[in-house]
Amino acid sequence: MNILRLLSLAMAGLVLASCYAPPSPSQWDHPQMSVNQQQADRAECRQRANFQTEREIEREGPFMAEQRDAQLQQMFDRHDQAGRTRQVYDNCLRDKGYAPVVPERR
Repeated sequence: MNILRLLSLAMAGLVLASCYAPPSPSQWDHPQMSVNQQQADRAECRQRANFQTEREIEREGPFMAEQRDAQLQQMFDRHDQAGRTRQVYDNCLRDKGYAPVVPERR
């Protein structure tokens, strides 16, 4: 096997491995909080996550938009941004004492 093919396979493996992220819980619960407080906390964490990811995108600099004109790259960027937003949201709820709700298997 030539070196170029080996490097291509290794790079493809690294790209695929970097795309994996453990699944994010879809629901969070804090048994000591009222329903109203839980809704307020979720709204606060959603707002915080959106603000933080937008700020991170702005920090990339003015030249990033020029470099990312390709439609496929923009799709990847939106996917990455959504994942990062979810990660910040999950961390916010976890920091407030919430625990992920594990769905019961049937």
